[in-house]
Amino acid sequence: MVDRFHRSGLTHEAFCEQEGIPISTLGYWLSRIRRTSKDVAPVVFSEVRLASPIAPQANSWAMEIVARSGVTIRCREPMLVGDLARLLRGRGC
Repeated sequence: MVDRFHRSGLTHEAFCEQEGIPISTLGYWLSRIRRTSKDVAPVVFSEVRLASPIAPQANSWAMEIVARSGVTIRCREPMLVGDLARLLRGRGC
């Protein structure tokens, strides 16, 4: 609902009228999202320099990320930074 509200471009009142919900309900969820998003640490990327280029091998990964939490993400194709950040936030990394 919060995502739909942000994408709608409507005021609180107009969105709630369109969705048939009280303004207090939208306000509650907006404040809850703000509170929880402050608790989430930002994703930080570090450049890794290799001593020499590595030739790709059959069945190799284009990228592998190991988070501090122990979660490992392997991708056969490179990902855009924005997509990668959303993926990592969704996994609680």
